[in-house]
Amino acid sequence: MHQLTFETAQKILLEQYSKNNILQELRAFLKKSFPSAGPILVVGGFLRDTLRGADIMHRDIDITIGNIAPDVLFGLPGAECNFFGGIELLYQGQSVDIWPLQETYHIKKFQLPATIEGFLAGAPFNLDKIVFDIGAGQLYEDGCVAGLAEKKIVYCPARPYLEHIQAARAILLQQKTDFSLDESVIALFRRASGKLQNSKTLTAEVCDYIYRLKQFKNRGECMKIVEKIIYYNAVSNN
Repeated sequence: MHQLTFETAQKILLEQYSKNNILQELRAFLKKSFPSAGPILVVGGFLRDTLRGADIMHRDIDITIGNIAPDVLFGLPGAECNFFGGIELLYQGQSVDIWPLQETYHIKKFQLPATIEGFLAGAPFNLDKIVFDIGAGQLYEDGCVAGLAEKKIVYCPARPYLEHIQAARAILLQQKTDFSLDESVIALFRRASGKLQNSKTLTAEVCDYIYRLKQFKNRGECMKIVEKIIYYNAVSNN
């Protein structure tokens, strides 16, 4: 694989869109369903996996849409409520999560602008800071491409939030990518570890969050993620 830059990333995503009939048809379907809506933005793991050449055949697609009311999404055929303020549906066999841009957690919590810039600024990790406007065919990012090129996970939210959950997400990102952890992530583990060791409530929240992601079969496996946060903290202190 060539050295990843913004230009090569833009090219890869455009090529992927041109070859991915589901993405093209999904955009057409959403534009027809919501003609007055804002841009249709692909975010998250689908983009990361595409850019690092990982298998994306069965990857969920995360889409956020600007200028759309939350309730209208539930009018889509087969739409079911997801746990972060939007819907999930199966489109031609592809699992898709869709939510209004203004309902993105960090945008809503911190009253950030419901824009691409607001989304990127508030995203907690460098690998989260990536958006592809499939209508304009344009990539937007803020450190994600460099993180993919350097194979490093950095914790860099505009404003920290739910750090016990973010610590778990860092473990999951590391497991998926095998990337190294920046000192900012180790510092996150230090802060989260003490809270998790002293709070069964926070530990339960982390396990519940992970379980809802449907990546593990039982909550016992979810608990291993909490144990890894504590382990990383213990190792870093030695």
